[in-house]
Amino acid sequence: MHEENEQINQENQILRQTIRVMSAETKGTIKHARQDYEINSEEFMTKFREQNKTQDENMSIIRDQYKKLKDLYKTKTEILLEREAKESNKLETNSSKRVLSLQGFKSDL
Repeated sequence: MHEENEQINQENQILRQTIRVMSAETKGTIKHARQDYEINSEEFMTKFREQNKTQDENMSIIRDQYKKLKDLYKTKTEILLEREAKESNKLETNSSKRVLSLQGFKSDL
């Protein structure tokens, strides 16, 4: 009986030692995983900030280009409106001349 107890006691000690070793390994693995997570999060944060900065620069360039095109379009539109007004005036003038001409021809007949 005493021998059985000692054998069970030795088995228990072996199991305790195995559990302690596994616990230490798990703690080491968790610590390593946490360090990897922190390193990866810092890297991703840096990459995201760089991408965000680049995106902001690109948006600034696009806004500037849009403003220039908008100004150019506005200028051309104003020129075309002036030209259209001049051409409308010419058309009205020519129409009134034609009407007067026709009235003159009718009175001659």
